[in-house]
Amino acid sequence: LDAKTNTSTLLRRLLAAGNRCRERRQELSLLFVEPNVFDVHADPHAETASHQARRALSDACASLDHDTVTLISISDERTAAILADCERRAAVAVAHNAIAALGKYDAAAAAADELSTTLSVGVATASVVPKNFDPMRLVERAERCLSAARSCGISAVKSIEI
Repeated sequence: LDAKTNTSTLLRRLLAAGNRCRERRQELSLLFVEPNVFDVHADPHAETASHQARRALSDACASLDHDTVTLISISDERTAAILADCERRAAVAVAHNAIAALGKYDAAAAAADELSTTLSVGVATASVVPKNFDPMRLVERAERCLSAARSCGISAVKSIEI
């Protein structure tokens, strides 16, 4: 995947979602999800872990109105979810649901004698989307939260409201 192209797609979609949320006076949340794989390019389980992480996020978002959810693969390992009309608490619940969904896949992986996967999730929420909304601000905050979650070394969710 071309990360630069995917990031520009993310920024465009985030800006469009931000404009809609501002008009409707709704919150906007951004989730970044990554499996905790030490070296995504050398680990033989990295591809499976990334696939499971995307599937877990998709399953977790299924409970939300699909019109308010946009999933984007940012890189081989990172997936983003743009959640329009989604407050921080609900976005964190989606993140925890993704971790729980991944746990179900892990049970099957353990039965097949494969490595289990943990998940890191960074959540950034704009409670009020300003008129001069800069989507990069939300991206940077979600990345910082993801970095903090990854430093835990286990499945973790870190969030911020801006």
